[in-house]
Amino acid sequence: MKIGYACLTIGVTDTKISGCTLKQAAPERLREVSDGNLSSLRNILSWNAAHDIRMFRISSDIIPLASHPDVSVPWQDWFGERLLDIGRFAVENGIRLSMHPGQYTVLNALEDRVRLAAVEDLRFHAGFLDALGVDATNKVILHVGGVYGDKKAAMDRFVQESGNLPPHVLRRLILENDDTRFPLEDVLAVAERTGLPVVFDNLHNQMEPSPAFAGLTDADLIRLCAKTWRPEDGHQKIHYSQLRPGASPGAHSATIDLEKFLAFVEPLGNEVPDVMLEVKDKNLSALKCTLGLAPKLKPARLEAEWARYKYSVLEKDAAAYLNIRRLLQDKEAVRRQEKGIVPRFYKFVDDAMAMPETAGAAVNALQHVWGYVKRDVTDAERKRWLVLLAGYQAGTVKLASVKNHLRKCAERQEQTYLLDSLYFIL
Repeated sequence: MKIGYACLTIGVTDTKISGCTLKQAAPERLREVSDGNLSSLRNILSWNAAHDIRMFRISSDIIPLASHPDVSVPWQDWFGERLLDIGRFAVENGIRLSMHPGQYTVLNALEDRVRLAAVEDLRFHAGFLDALGVDATNKVILHVGGVYGDKKAAMDRFVQESGNLPPHVLRRLILENDDTRFPLEDVLAVAERTGLPVVFDNLHNQMEPSPAFAGLTDADLIRLCAKTWRPEDGHQKIHYSQLRPGASPGAHSATIDLEKFLAFVEPLGNEVPDVMLEVKDKNLSALKCTLGLAPKLKPARLEAEWARYKYSVLEKDAAAYLNIRRLLQDKEAVRRQEKGIVPRFYKFVDDAMAMPETAGAAVNALQHVWGYVKRDVTDAERKRWLVLLAGYQAGTVKLASVKNHLRKCAERQEQTYLLDSLYFIL
C-alpha cells in the first residue's frame, strides 16, 4: 500500500510549482518556468522518498500551456534527459506517479473545439509520463465529463471518443466517479464498455451516491472497483478525503483526521489499495497517514515530526504541548505503536492547531523561538523585536509581522532547526 498526495508541498524548500499566463508565454519565459518546475518536482520526490511517501500526483502546470493550441512548447527537446532522470529516481524509489487534467478537459463535450482540446490535453499528460520513462501503472485520471441534458448520450459519447484516443493515452487512462453528475454506478458502466480501470473517490461517493449500491459500504465499493483493474494497470488506487466542517459541500478538510482514516482502511484487511489523499495540507497529512500505518516506528521519526510542529502547537495550546512531550517519553510504546500513540499524537496536534489565536499562548511561543536567535541578533534586530512584540501585546501589530521578523533573523543565522519547522508556515 502506498500513500500519496497531490501536486504541491508544504514546508519543503525549493518545491514551488509556477504557472504562466498566455500573455507571458514567450519561449524563453516558458522554458524558464518549466525548468524551475522540474527542479521543484525533483526536490518533491526526494523529500517524499526520504519520508516513505511512495505516490505523488504531478501538477498539470509542470510544463505551463503545453497543450494550448496557440503555444508551441518543445519541452521534450528542452528537457528530454532531465525528464528521464526524474523518472529513474521515481522508479528506483518505488514512487508511483499520476496526473489529473482539470475540469475543462471534457472528452464527451458537444463542441468540437472543447473535445479536441481535451484530446490534446490528454496527449500531453500521458506524453509527460511517457517522457519520464515510467510504466503504465502511472496513470492519468479523468472524469466522464458533462451530462448535457442526456446522460445516456453523454456516456455513449465518452465511450466513442475514448476509443479514438491514441494508444499511449489509453494505456494510462483511469476513470473517477464525480460528486455531481456521474456516480460510481455510471462510471462502472462506462468502464465495462471501455475496459478502463476505475478509481473510487470516497468523498465524491458521499456527495453523489449510487442508488444501485444503497447499503454497500465504502469497502464493498472499493472491491467492486478492484475488478476493473488489470495486471498491467498495477495495484488498485483510490482517492480519499474528508469533509471540511462548516465549509461548502464537497470541500476538502484542512488535514486528515488520522483516527477516521485508519477506521476507513481497517475493513479492507489485506486488500488495501494505494491511497491518494486529497487534502489541504498535502504532504503533512500524507506523512501523518504513513506513520499511522507503520507497524513499527523508530521513536526518532515521531520526534522529528514533533520538532516540526512543537512551536506551532505551543502557539495555540501550552497544555497540548506538555501532553505531547509526556506522550513521547515512552520510547518503547512509540516503537511498538502501542496505545494508539501515533493517532493520539496527531489528535493533540490537530486539536491545538484548530484553536483560535490567543495573545498569551502566541507570546509564549514567540519567546521560545526568540531564545534560539537572540544571542546573535544585531542591535537593530533586537530593537525591532521589542517594538513588534510590544505592538502585538497591545493589539496594534499582527502576529504574522512578529513571526516574519523572527524568520528573517533565523534565515540570516541559518537556524535550520527553526527553518525546517512549520512554525513560520502554519
